[in-house]
Amino acid sequence: MKKLVMVSVLGIGLVLLGACGNKQFFDTTYTFNYAMVKLVDGTIKKAR
Repeated sequence: MKKLVMVSVLGIGLVLLGACGNKQFFDTTYTFNYAMVKLVDGTIKKAR
């Protein structure tokens, strides 16, 4: 039982650390048609 817990913790740790790199595990592409940016002075810029 202790061995199973250790292996699962290491496996989850490796997956989480692997996600920190510049790799794309799942093919997710986001496309946006509209943007709203709030600047430091409080103004809001909108763009298409």
